[in-house]
Amino acid sequence: MVAEKNGLHILLLEKIYGSKTSQFYALRSARDILKREVGSLRLSRLEATIGTAGYLCVSVCGVDFQGAKNYLKWKFGSVINFDELDVGDVRRGRFVSPGSVGFGLFLDIGVFKPRKDALLPLYTMRAQLVKGKALSLAQIVRLYGILENFPVDVRVTAIDRDQGTINVELANSSLELFDLWRRDRLERVICCGAARREIRRVLAKAGAMRDIRRIERLGLMEHAVACLFGISAPLLIRRIGPFLSAVSLSVFHTAKIRKIFASSS
Repeated sequence: MVAEKNGLHILLLEKIYGSKTSQFYALRSARDILKREVGSLRLSRLEATIGTAGYLCVSVCGVDFQGAKNYLKWKFGSVINFDELDVGDVRRGRFVSPGSVGFGLFLDIGVFKPRKDALLPLYTMRAQLVKGKALSLAQIVRLYGILENFPVDVRVTAIDRDQGTINVELANSSLELFDLWRRDRLERVICCGAARREIRRVLAKAGAMRDIRRIERLGLMEHAVACLFGISAPLLIRRIGPFLSAVSLSVFHTAKIRKIFASSS
């Protein structure tokens, strides 16, 4: 966060990446969201650009810049230094290279100076996501459609200052979202790397708009496309995939997850 007279720059916990077209649309969406959130405040400047490590950089100036800063940090979260992080903090995170190690998944939770990723251990994922069943990391990743940059809320459970390590668990907000998805029985296509406008345009181009219930925003460039009941998410991917070659797509396997939870009740 860089201060200036009557203003400052904030790195929020939203990321912009992917193709130049996708980044253009994402920045446009970011500007629309910012205007909606703090546009009524007395600000002489409210700009959105791509900042360090792809984080959304917001520049605010004007009489109410302090109020805008506090609100945006509360609403979206912002990057912090390692020594500012505490056990119990709830942070927005994005998965980094899912499945690259066998003992858990790393997440970028916006910790800098020094730059640190957090670990979501496999034993925690089993307890929170598959009712303690001894599934492999790869199996859980496939079940939940976890992709690079898939955003979740996490709670910090342990910090080792000497070793520079951070352990986390999924926060209630993310567990409640997954529970809602499981209960509504709809299959979902997870999309990472495209703005909402792009997804709508591709769905229309593929003639698939009539097959979806809604597009759920997870982040600026991350969405869940909820299919109508009975519509296959893998089939939808085959239809729209050719139009989204630079976008990561996966399936949230509702029926399989429901089966795991039913067998444990």
